[in-house]
Amino acid sequence: MKFQKRIILIMVTAFIFIGAAVWGFSSLVASDTLTETEAGKLVQEMYGGEIVRVEKSGGIYSVIIQMQSGEYGVSVNAKSGEVMNLVKHEDDLKNKLLTEREIEKLVQEKYPGKITQINQKLEDAHSFYFVVLKEGTTEITLKIDALSGVITKSEKKKALPQNKAVHKITAKEAVKIALEQVNGKVDDVDLEESGGLSYYMVEIELDNDKEATVQINAITGEVLSVTWDD
Repeated sequence: MKFQKRIILIMVTAFIFIGAAVWGFSSLVASDTLTETEAGKLVQEMYGGEIVRVEKSGGIYSVIIQMQSGEYGVSVNAKSGEVMNLVKHEDDLKNKLLTEREIEKLVQEKYPGKITQINQKLEDAHSFYFVVLKEGTTEITLKIDALSGVITKSEKKKALPQNKAVHKITAKEAVKIALEQVNGKVDDVDLEESGGLSYYMVEIELDNDKEATVQINAITGEVLSVTWDD
């Protein structure tokens, strides 16, 4: 009799344990077990590299990771922590980037001013557009995510009046600045403008039959580049 009671007690205990385990598993599945940080750490421990960003859609984390061979996208189940796939993301990413025309349309829908400059730059393996536009006497610079089109930064400053000269340095001053960079004989000086930026191109001949071209900001006098030609 005692033996039967012991068997029954063991069976009841086992059922309670199994029931608790099932309930615990169900509770685990019902809620996310991974944070963005944990999902990124899981992928990094698996593949190495550097985490670029982590995004979540539904119950799936999309982890973008930069490795020596390129940029990859990794999908991670937010509930189970299962890593479902690894896809090289670099080529697909380029195809998904917004074009300059699309960025221009997006900006014009929100700002009535005239766009004077659009540049695309890479920051921490992520592409951004930098757009400069004028609204009356105000100049606005926008930083826009090249993937989503989200404006991440906006700066305003007073624009230079159009009826006043914007060149603060003369050609003579530009030559002096150029010769401080390259020692030689000045062959030509041109004032040029591109994308709303005015600059001097100073060509200098050297004794070794080579030629250097110094690009100088016509407003600030900053040396933008020095190129060498044979």
